[in-house]
Amino acid sequence: MLSFKRIYFDSEPLVASGWPSLSAKVQVVLNLAQSLGVSTYMPHAVREELEAGWCANLQRNVKALRKAADVLNRGLRAVGSHFELGTVPTTDESVEAYRGRVDATIEKWKLQTVDFASMTATDFFRLALARKAPFHEDTDEGFKDSMILISVIEHLEHDPAPSVLVTKDRRFAKAEVPTLAKKAISLRLLPLEAVENELVAALETILQRAWEEDRQKAWAAITSAWPALSEFVCADLERLREALGLFSVVGKILSVTPTFLVEVTTPFPPTRAIGESVMVAAEIEADIEYIPSWYVEQPEAQAAPKGSLYELLSAPTPQREGWVLTVEASVPFLKDGYGQPTFVSLRAESRKAMWSSFRKLLLSADEDALQEDHLAKAYRESVARGRFEAE
Repeated sequence: MLSFKRIYFDSEPLVASGWPSLSAKVQVVLNLAQSLGVSTYMPHAVREELEAGWCANLQRNVKALRKAADVLNRGLRAVGSHFELGTVPTTDESVEAYRGRVDATIEKWKLQTVDFASMTATDFFRLALARKAPFHEDTDEGFKDSMILISVIEHLEHDPAPSVLVTKDRRFAKAEVPTLAKKAISLRLLPLEAVENELVAALETILQRAWEEDRQKAWAAITSAWPALSEFVCADLERLREALGLFSVVGKILSVTPTFLVEVTTPFPPTRAIGESVMVAAEIEADIEYIPSWYVEQPEAQAAPKGSLYELLSAPTPQREGWVLTVEASVPFLKDGYGQPTFVSLRAESRKAMWSSFRKLLLSADEDALQEDHLAKAYRESVARGRFEAE
């Protein structure tokens, strides 16, 4: 289960992302948050810090560009040439374009805002005097970081929820959140990678749970259609013999009795729509009575000499063994589960069934020790661990 319901962004991961563009990793975090119902926030202090930093970089780059143009022209004048820099956007034009891009990014990713901290200048001054993180321990630096952190803390004090602040800033790491908050709040400071890992793990848990619920619904549909499944398996014994493989010891199948449903497999749940036919695989175990492949059928007019190997091989001695079979069915996906299966294919697995032996072994030890459903569960778990697969 996810340990937080809100994500607050410091400026550090957004600057590293190339703000106002967003890196693939930040987009993944925002996508996962939306999928899991996690709210995302950008404090107003972060937005203004990012804008100030972008504008400062713009002015430095324009200044560097003009200086480079001057240097180039000094060299060109020696040969009677000249370079025209061209039109450079004004600061106001650039800031307007920047803010438009920021507004579009915030709207697209549903980033909510957090107001500036209401802490008084006096209180901030005292934090700085006390060298309390995120203020620097040796100087008065850290006002911007303190404003961001305190604004998040105040937001949580007003509207509590388990939260994380995404940052790698070491000053934040040193901050003692409980001492800065006026009442208890749940706020962890994590780098972007750690937040992504928690979101991915939570999503995997939810999807695994949904998939397991889907398999249980398919299991119910297959179980309810067990007579039809048995009829399908027994309908074409020659097809079943071929499914057992070219090198099988089974020569001729006399009868088949499906005995046990081991596992049901379904496709990934989010990919299907109501009314869609879904291919479901049911792994079953069946008792197969057969004549071994080494049996030699004799012509009516010919009799094998008594006591000979030929007579021994000619004696049809039926054998009975359990085999693992996989039956595939097309099943309509309905709003509340699965409909009636239509069985379409059959194949044999490379291992023999052990349910009957397993059941007899445990029940012979203590018939009252385990109920039938507990026995079945224990057996399925054993099969899943590979304990009863044939060598």
